[in-house]
Amino acid sequence: MKNKDCKEGLKSIIVDLIKSEIFNHNHPKSKLITLQNDRITVQLSNYGARVVSLWTADRKGVFEDLVLGCDTVADYFLDDYKYMGATIGRYANRISKAKFSIDNIEYKLAANENENILHGGLKGYHAVWWKVEEVSDTKCVMSYLSKDGEEGFPGDLRLSLTFKISDNGALDIICIADASKPTPLNISNHTYFNLSGNLSESILNHRLKINADSYLPVDDEMIPLGNPERVGGTAFDFRELKKIGQDIKSNHPQILRNKGYDHSLILDKPVHNGAPVYVEEPISGRCLSLYTNQVAVQLYTANEMDCIGKKRKRYKDYSAFCLESQYYPDSPNNSSYPSTLVIPGKRYIHSTKYLFGLC
Repeated sequence: MKNKDCKEGLKSIIVDLIKSEIFNHNHPKSKLITLQNDRITVQLSNYGARVVSLWTADRKGVFEDLVLGCDTVADYFLDDYKYMGATIGRYANRISKAKFSIDNIEYKLAANENENILHGGLKGYHAVWWKVEEVSDTKCVMSYLSKDGEEGFPGDLRLSLTFKISDNGALDIICIADASKPTPLNISNHTYFNLSGNLSESILNHRLKINADSYLPVDDEMIPLGNPERVGGTAFDFRELKKIGQDIKSNHPQILRNKGYDHSLILDKPVHNGAPVYVEEPISGRCLSLYTNQVAVQLYTANEMDCIGKKRKRYKDYSAFCLESQYYPDSPNNSSYPSTLVIPGKRYIHSTKYLFGLC
């Protein structure tokens, strides 16, 4: 890609960003932050500490937004959009029966999905205003104090969240947390990606590779059934690059239950230039490599989506994919899973890098 083409593309993005100031919608707490260099532009909202937009160039040098979302911050208050791009916590994914025990003390949580708790409860981290602590052209730091008893979780939790872009086209998201009492913690980012740049287009022709030998089957309420199962010979085998849609219509009971993928894949050693997850879109030529210190990634393919998004475009089933780096679902109730318990004096650090390039 020629440098001149990059600069022309960035000029167009800047114009769009100026127009998008309507995003704040006169909300007194709303802040819209833009990080930008020659390779990548990222727009953030302090409501839910979320990724609102992300632009990179295709093989022709054309910059396009690759993230599903909304035109105004108020839209993110609605159920159809509340998780889009957001930071998820105190516990991403599900905890069964909305309860767990620490040292024989049972904690009851705010159930928000049948009897279970999903993505932090009735008012998780996706639905709070984060404090913007630091902003530069390439870095933004936000913080949030999650108080003892919030949504039923024990202990004060002080969170610092850093978004940083790099000259190689990467977005790093790093979360650091300190707890005043032992508490389960499972942070994740819930950005909906479509590498084509056409946010209404299906992602089923995107090609995906995940170095995961096993995954977690779930029951009708999306709670893990127990031990991980091998992906070999199933629709969950992404150890070799294949289209996301290749097996999405298979008769595998786990696929039929969800009309697609919404499952935790257990990460093994890296597969593509050191990355455990790699996605490419053949027409635009864009690719995404994901690096993380987490043990699993929740693959979600927007299986039941029908809503109006940015610029009044309709988002339909399979308009995006999510790669939510995290621990296993329901770990606080399963001693055989990697522990998510954070104790005072033991700092929690979650790092995930999204590296964008050309395939």
